[in-house]
Amino acid sequence: LGGVMKIRILMILFLLSAVFGNIFAASQDLSAEGKKNLRSANMHLSGERYEKALPFYEDVLAENPHNIEALKKVGSIYFDVKKDYKIAYGYFVQVENEIAEIYAEYDQLKQQDEKEADKFYKKEIKKADLEKIKEELGNLLLSCWAKMFNEAKGYFDNEDYETALDKYLYVYEMAPDSIQTVKMLSYTYNKLNNTEKSLEYMKISADMDPTDDVVRTNIGNIMFEQGNYEKAVKWYAAAAEINFSIIDNFYNMALAYSRLG
Repeated sequence: LGGVMKIRILMILFLLSAVFGNIFAASQDLSAEGKKNLRSANMHLSGERYEKALPFYEDVLAENPHNIEALKKVGSIYFDVKKDYKIAYGYFVQVENEIAEIYAEYDQLKQQDEKEADKFYKKEIKKADLEKIKEELGNLLLSCWAKMFNEAKGYFDNEDYETALDKYLYVYEMAPDSIQTVKMLSYTYNKLNNTEKSLEYMKISADMDPTDDVVRTNIGNIMFEQGNYEKAVKWYAAAAEINFSIIDNFYNMALAYSRLG
């Protein structure tokens, strides 16, 4: 009985290994037609025939929308050739998500079967050079952000504040931890005479940078203009605490206290 049970357990483990192998290795698979389309796309890309390459990559992604090679190369065409950084960013984010999924699958498989996990790593991660792609991807995503930020700044400088706002909002969605974007959103809303939204982003900027006395002074000025003298005093005091040498903060506090009686 013990021998029979042992054989059954081994058979189950074998079957599970096969199942896991099929599930975890399938995300990048292509049919013969898909592989042919990918080769054609790469051939046109290497010959700089971008408009011919793109439809083949799109056919690959229609078959398998998870294919990292096709996603990355389409993103690169939109970045380098079409200069459409918003679309390029979308493709690069997809690549980032696909890589994260593969690493998550590897971690999950490692908990179930170390041997199969090792095979998976060699085939799906090491052979595909995902570490290098991750590194390249970080630079590409940062470049997309910088290009789009500069585009928005161009519209701002040309006084097209509505377009600048749309672009800054998208850039902010891409990287909400960028204080540069937060400040530009505040300036842009100010140019559009939207004081409340400008103030909202000023406060976000103040939270992000505890050493910025200027933004605190500016918030104090808005509070003063709105007749909210208690809050004005608070913000002027916060600015003075950071930079004691700016006399105007003390003068403004005195004015606010005077209005408060």
